[in-house]
Amino acid sequence: MTFKPDRPYPLRWSGGYYEGPVWPPEREINIGVVRSLAKKHLSGIATAPLDELTVEVSFFAEGAFNKLYQISAPELPSSYLLRVTIPVEPFFKTESEVATIAFLRSKTSIPVPNIIAWQSNIDLEDDLGYEWMLMEKIDGVALYDVWRKVPWDRKLALVDDIAELITELQNHVFNEIGALYFKSKSSGTAGNTVEPPVLDADTIPEVYENEMTGESDLSKTLRPHMDGAPRSIDTNHKSFEVGRFFHESFFKASRYYLPGNRGPYKSPLQWLTALVQFQLEWINRGPVEGDNDYDSDFEEDAIKIKPLCQKYLEILPSVFKDDDNGPYVLHHHDLNLANIIVDPETFDIRGIVDWEMVNVVPMWKATSHPEFLMFIVPFPEETSAPPTPSYEDEEDSAVYKRDRWDYQLLRDRWDATMKRLNGDMEKLPDPRKAEIKNECLRTIVNLTSFITRAEIWLEEFKRESSSDAENRDKESPVDKVEKHGSERGSSATKQFAQTKIENTAGAEIHFESEAEGVSKGANTDRGALKEEHEIARRNSI
Repeated sequence: MTFKPDRPYPLRWSGGYYEGPVWPPEREINIGVVRSLAKKHLSGIATAPLDELTVEVSFFAEGAFNKLYQISAPELPSSYLLRVTIPVEPFFKTESEVATIAFLRSKTSIPVPNIIAWQSNIDLEDDLGYEWMLMEKIDGVALYDVWRKVPWDRKLALVDDIAELITELQNHVFNEIGALYFKSKSSGTAGNTVEPPVLDADTIPEVYENEMTGESDLSKTLRPHMDGAPRSIDTNHKSFEVGRFFHESFFKASRYYLPGNRGPYKSPLQWLTALVQFQLEWINRGPVEGDNDYDSDFEEDAIKIKPLCQKYLEILPSVFKDDDNGPYVLHHHDLNLANIIVDPETFDIRGIVDWEMVNVVPMWKATSHPEFLMFIVPFPEETSAPPTPSYEDEEDSAVYKRDRWDYQLLRDRWDATMKRLNGDMEKLPDPRKAEIKNECLRTIVNLTSFITRAEIWLEEFKRESSSDAENRDKESPVDKVEKHGSERGSSATKQFAQTKIENTAGAEIHFESEAEGVSKGANTDRGALKEEHEIARRNSI
C-alpha cells in the first residue's frame, strides 16, 4: 500500500545503491537570474557600478544537493560563488549552514567562506525557484588536487594544523544535540515568511537580534578571531540555538514525510532512539507513491527489520548508560581532502568548506578521526613500510599499499596531537567506549540497508555484555564485525564486500567542494573507495 505525499514541491530520488535527489527537469536554473542576484547583492562591494554585460557567470561544480556558479567581474575584488540548493530539507538546510558559518566566523579562527547573502524560503513563483547562498570564493585549491605533491613533513604539519582548528571548535560546548540555527529560526517552516538576521562586524554579538524582511544580506562581513590566543570552554551562545537534527536519516526520499522526533535531543540515548524509531516508521509506513526508496526485496526485508529495530531499542540504554550530560560540540563530519582549501605552493590552509549537515554531537562522535584519515586502513600483515612507489601509475597496487601505511602514520600523528592539545585528557572519551558507540550509531543509520551486519553487531554486543568481566572476550563487537566485513571498509559480509569491490572497481569518485569541484578516477585496488565514500555520505552525522 502506498500513500500520496502532500509536499508542496515534488522531489524525486534516484533508486539504486548510490541514490540521491533528482533535480526537477521542469525547474531549470536561469543563469540570467543568477546574474541579477549577483549584481543586486555585490553592488555594495564593487569598485564601480556593476554592468550585467560584464558580470560573468559560469558553472563551477555540482554535488548531491547543490549546484555552484562562479561569478566574476572587473569591478569585483574577488570571485564569488552562488550555490543553488535542491530542497531536500526546505528552509532548515540553508538556515543551519548559514548560522553555523556565522558562528564559526564570530567565535573561532577557522577560515570559512564569507557569506554575502542567502535565501532560505522557496517561492515557486519567483524567478529562481530554489534556495540559494552567495559567498566569496576562497582563493586556493582543494588539498585533494595537490596531495601527491605535498612533502611528508608538510603532511604531518597539516594534520597538526587541522587538529588545532578542530580542538578550537570543540572548546565551544552546547547542552543539546542537533543542528545550529539563529535564535527564533530553528522552529521555522519552509514557505513561511521568516526574517533572517543582518550580520554586521561592528555590532557583534547584538547583530543577530537585528532583523530585516526578504533576502538576507551580509555585505559587511563578520570579523573572525585571528589572534591565536588560547580559548576557554565557551557556553555563551546567546545569538544561536540548537534545533532539529539535520541528516539524511530524517529527510532522504520517503523519510521526509515521516512523523517523529527530529530533535533537538537532550541525550545520545534520545537521539539514537529517534533514529531507530524512524527506521521502524519507514518500514511500517510503506512505499511512497512515485518514489524509488523501496526495492523489490522490501517485503522480505521488512520481516527481518521490524524485530531487529525492537532489539536495538532494548539494548540502547546499555550502550549509552554513562552518556547523559554531554558535552556536545559542533562536528564537521565530512572533513575530506576536497573540503580543505590550501595554497597551491605553500600548502597553508586557506579555508574549510562544506558545512552543510553539520551538527552538534557528543564528544565520542566529534573526536573520531577526520574523514580524510578514516577509511584507508593498513593491511594486518604489514609490519614495515612498503616501498615508496613512483606514483606515475595510480592503478599500481603498490600505491594503495603505501597509502595504507602512510595513513596509519598520519592517524597516529593526529592522536598524539589531540592528546597534546587536550593536556588534562578529561575532554577526550574512553577510546574503546567511543568506538562501540560510534559503531552502534553507524549500524543504526544503515540498519535498513545492511541487515546482516546489524544482526552481527547486535549479537556480539549482547554476548560481550552478558559475559563475566574477568572472562570477557578480548575482542570488542567492532573487532568481530570487521571479521565479517567492516561497514567502514566493505559492508555486511565478506562475500557481499567482495561483490561490491568487484562492481565498483574502476568507477568514478566525486567529491563536492564549494571552492574546488573534484572528480578523479579510481583504480582497481581502490575501487572499494567509492562504496566507502557512499557509506560516509550515509553516515554523515
